[in-house]
Amino acid sequence: MSTVEQQIFKAFRHSAQIHSDKTALVSYRKESVSSIPYRDLLDDVVRLGEHLKAKNVSPGDRVILLLDNQTGFSLSFFAVMYARAVAVPLDIQYSREQIENVIRHSQAKMVILSQKMFQKWGEQITGIPLLAVDSKSFLDHLRQGGGACDRFSENEARGEDGEDLAVLFYTSGTTDLPKAVMLTHHNLLSNCQAIESYHIIQSQDILLSFLPLHHAYAFTTTLLIPLLKGAQVVYPEGIGSLELAKAMQATRTTLLVGVPQVFFLLERSIKQRIASLPFFTRFILSFLAPVFQAMGCVSGRNFNKYLFGRVHQAFGGQVRHLVSGGAKLDPQVARSFLSWGFSILEGYGLTETSPVVSFTPVEGIKVGSVGKPLPGCDVRILDPDEAGVGEILIQGPNVMKGYYQAEEQTKEVFKDGWFFSGDLGCLDEEGYLFIAGRKKELIVLGSGKNIYPEEVEREYQQIPFIKELAVLVSKEGAFFPGSERLVAVIVIDEEYFRLQQVSNIREKIKWEIDNVSVRLPTYKRIQGFSISQTPLPRTRLGKIKRYELEPLYSRQKTSGRQDNPPGDRGGGDAPFQSMTQSALLFVRETLQRDVREEDHLELDLGLDSLGRIELLLNIQEQLNLELDDEQSMKFFMCNTIRELMNHLKTVVPDGEQSFKEDKSVRWEEILLESPQENTINRIKLFFGPLALIFNIIVISLCKLVFKIFFFLKTEGGHNLPEKGPYLICPNHASYLDGLFVVCSLPYKIALQTYFVGYSKFFERFYFRPFIKIARLIPLEISHNLIEALRACSFVLRQGKIVCYFPEGQRSIDGEMNQFKRGVGILLKELAVPVVPVFIEGSHKAWPRTRRFPRPAPVKVFIGAPKTVDALISDISGEGNEYDGVAAGLRDVVGAIKQQCIKK
Repeated sequence: MSTVEQQIFKAFRHSAQIHSDKTALVSYRKESVSSIPYRDLLDDVVRLGEHLKAKNVSPGDRVILLLDNQTGFSLSFFAVMYARAVAVPLDIQYSREQIENVIRHSQAKMVILSQKMFQKWGEQITGIPLLAVDSKSFLDHLRQGGGACDRFSENEARGEDGEDLAVLFYTSGTTDLPKAVMLTHHNLLSNCQAIESYHIIQSQDILLSFLPLHHAYAFTTTLLIPLLKGAQVVYPEGIGSLELAKAMQATRTTLLVGVPQVFFLLERSIKQRIASLPFFTRFILSFLAPVFQAMGCVSGRNFNKYLFGRVHQAFGGQVRHLVSGGAKLDPQVARSFLSWGFSILEGYGLTETSPVVSFTPVEGIKVGSVGKPLPGCDVRILDPDEAGVGEILIQGPNVMKGYYQAEEQTKEVFKDGWFFSGDLGCLDEEGYLFIAGRKKELIVLGSGKNIYPEEVEREYQQIPFIKELAVLVSKEGAFFPGSERLVAVIVIDEEYFRLQQVSNIREKIKWEIDNVSVRLPTYKRIQGFSISQTPLPRTRLGKIKRYELEPLYSRQKTSGRQDNPPGDRGGGDAPFQSMTQSALLFVRETLQRDVREEDHLELDLGLDSLGRIELLLNIQEQLNLELDDEQSMKFFMCNTIRELMNHLKTVVPDGEQSFKEDKSVRWEEILLESPQENTINRIKLFFGPLALIFNIIVISLCKLVFKIFFFLKTEGGHNLPEKGPYLICPNHASYLDGLFVVCSLPYKIALQTYFVGYSKFFERFYFRPFIKIARLIPLEISHNLIEALRACSFVLRQGKIVCYFPEGQRSIDGEMNQFKRGVGILLKELAVPVVPVFIEGSHKAWPRTRRFPRPAPVKVFIGAPKTVDALISDISGEGNEYDGVAAGLRDVVGAIKQQCIKK
């Protein structure tokens, strides 16, 4: 591209003449692949430009482009440039009202749109000519004329000025209403020339164009620059990962221009594939990757590209650079792609700056930075704080002319010749720019602490089952009136939970959030969350619309539901209609609330594992269903009421069953039933002399080690009854809590005590041989909670003692969590006493956030036995009697804790 050119069409004509025989545009579709060379594209552009002039489009007139990513967009844009008019690219997802508002605001002369858009809006948008530029009839008519090259001289004869308006971009703001940004020919061409100086794109490159072209970032990087450089642009059939991969493989794409959200999803997908490889392969890759990367830095060769050859083949095998822009890229994502042998470059800019301000030099990648300012573009940091962070000011030929028909808004962002970006960032000693966030999005707490949302979100988005997460401040649930706390709206991967057979979704989310939180300063920790079952509101480039978060959080927190229509309540087939309707009525009466088929059992109706089991047991008993393990599991893993109703149809023989009036679960009968045979076989009730000697030796060694490393002390041992049955219920804050308990018991009692725990811990290969002899009951106490409770009941009915952790999971901070209803069921229905226990210091010895334990003093306080009647607390009508027993037990353990603190 010549540096003297001041008009975009002339720059394009210059490129098309040099690369006339090369392919300019490729439309990749399943059924066909079509291409157009530069020579033909130039002819079509001139013909369409002449057609626009014949339709009274004059220099300076606004022409709206309502087109998706296709050859018609490039054709139309350059034709508008030929006619010296102004292009107004619009989002094809705009509503009719939005389109008509832009038509009025921009005073548009014509709308160029796709055939698909014409069919949608042709009869609704009136008062302005509409031209379906990609219809076959129009293209055939357009090409019936003679050659177009003879028309160049007439176009060149007109005076040209680089300051003429070229494009009017309507921004899709994340915090406020869109504005119309005026960019001149000189703005755009100077930006293209500055980017070219980085030698990122070559004339032989092939780019994939899938980002929406109504946005300045996609427009400049995937349309203007490649076509002015003589490169090839490919338009895939869709934007799904499968369509993109197929297009890249078929066309051997060399440059992939995307946004952080795209690379985040690609990184997650690649990591999942790597995680599915055999252990030895993963080990070799993890060992060699940093070694090869270091070798590459020294030799200048990319060894990791060959190490991760399959990953590169998935991208077509020819990718030279990945380019990210439009928002800040997560440094961890960048590191991942670099370790896989990709060159990933990042840029920064705004629509108002045409749009690129800075870009990563190919030979100087610095993770976390958005590169160095482009040649001719000056960047200054206004009022930097102690970390060097301040507002980014920009000056250069790429800065916009102003906002269209918004003089006051223009004056607000221009001061003393500098453009005030509204972004916060800093420059390092080498001139690299680092972005902290948007000034308007900066969260300032009442304490004066500043929080950059994206920085916090990056930490929590590492949780594998979180698809999306956005943080905001809320006064709901704050400790003091008027104070604020950091909360989040979360979109989860339900398929992850289904495959992992996890039902307590909220509990699992809180567990992982707590694990991340302990690594962050207190003021950056998420203190509450709501779950959205629809994607977060985003712009077309993936930026979160933060002004929509607060109402979304409040709505989800208040109702826990989506605003979905009720849907078909009648069920499907006629024979089952009556049954499904009565089933819905039964569920509503059981839960004592309105229930819709779309409702999620946990996220909308608040059912944890036990609540879900009780509901399913009710349905099973009401319909007299005999279910095997596989059917029961399918029932349990149903997420919504509709899934539950549909599954009923597969197990009810004729659909004629009706529901009884009695809706109570008979836990006393359930607990009296024997566990399954394989469960009984894993429980050893009687030990021979050798097993007893082995137990005594192991317990003695544990007591010695724990006294040395954890200074273990016990208080209240006299409170322990010598014989069972009874429960021992401690608080839970460490992996070692079970061992702390057993080391605090007299030998006679310890040899009668059984410990319930998650099978994922106890059934590991190094534990498996000792399950029986160590009196472990390894059961999955989420979907198989009934079997766990039956096993506990079975052991207690043999006169034994069971150590049961009522919290279900370890505390993140040493504070006690809520005690689950399961312990209330055992105590109430079996009428056995319970010994409350408080373990002090175990959280310091081995918190769940550490991989290994550390020495710390631990003390076990054993309280006096309590009966069920002494535990039942008044919970103001909420929950049931089992919840009351569990809450009462927690109060007793809490009282022991308070006594410990006083001592």
